[in-house]
Amino acid sequence: MQTSAATGYEVAIFLTSLIEKSGKTRKEIANEAGLGKPNMISMLKSGETKLPLAKLGSFAKAVNTDPAHLLKLCLREYYPDVWDAIKSHLDAAVTSDELRMVRALRSAAGGPYLACLRTEERERLDEFLNIIAQSSTTH
Repeated sequence: MQTSAATGYEVAIFLTSLIEKSGKTRKEIANEAGLGKPNMISMLKSGETKLPLAKLGSFAKAVNTDPAHLLKLCLREYYPDVWDAIKSHLDAAVTSDELRMVRALRSAAGGPYLACLRTEERERLDEFLNIIAQSSTTH
């Protein structure tokens, strides 16, 4: 198996990264996600099987990732026709982490407008956003 998103294994690569970062055993993840046997985790990592969408939420929780992001990846790879039909509705949806950032920004600004920020606060925010944009972290 080639490990490239272009070969249709983007989900397997992403899941492998999450599983390895979790520090949990295959058995622990399988149990927490309701996937049955630990062998299922190996099959997900290799791309041999698809993550059952009915277990997506519990799997995301077990490996500490955002279920909305994982759902988008799975739909795009597993069901491209379905993804094409609904992506315009889901692309604008924010993940729980993004919503957390929006709420923090609104709280800091005292409202929904960046114009509420003082010049120094705006500069610090711009620096932070630039750091994030340049990050090479794999998600």
